[in-house]
Amino acid sequence: MKKILALGEKIILRDGKEYTILPFTLEDMEWALDKFSKINVEPIMINFYEEETRTILYEILTKILNYAYPDLSEEDIKKLIDLKIAKEILKIAIDISGYKMGGKEEEKK
Repeated sequence: MKKILALGEKIILRDGKEYTILPFTLEDMEWALDKFSKINVEPIMINFYEEETRTILYEILTKILNYAYPDLSEEDIKKLIDLKIAKEILKIAIDISGYKMGGKEEEKK
């Protein structure tokens, strides 16, 4: 059996520090997909004025960052992330978890 180690990907947040984004667990991917069905990641900036969209976005970002940084609160995350970074974090988390946006698996070259 091949061993796979989920190392994640690194991203720099607004404080200038590097943070690691880890893949979703299966349980959390199911939770996240339910949340993603309620917001559209692509035009997130257009829909950001809606309270439900903001709430869901904060919940997802908190879950993603709390894997590696359990002490980060939602309030901390609101200060560390802008909309551009939020979109990138969501794409990274989904991709490294083995799911592709739109539900289509891309061929690895």
